[in-house]
Amino acid sequence: MERTITIFGSSIPKPGEEQYEFAYQLGARLAEEGYNICTGGYA
Repeated sequence: MERTITIFGSSIPKPGEEQYEFAYQLGARLAEEGYNICTGGYA
């Protein structure tokens, strides 16, 4: 069974800022664990 997680975020944080880096690392870890990541706009 595929594992999919949806992440709702913002375009405000920029690379190097704490929120951006946290979200980036979270996404990388989830991908490493085999999750599909949906970030918005899917039909």
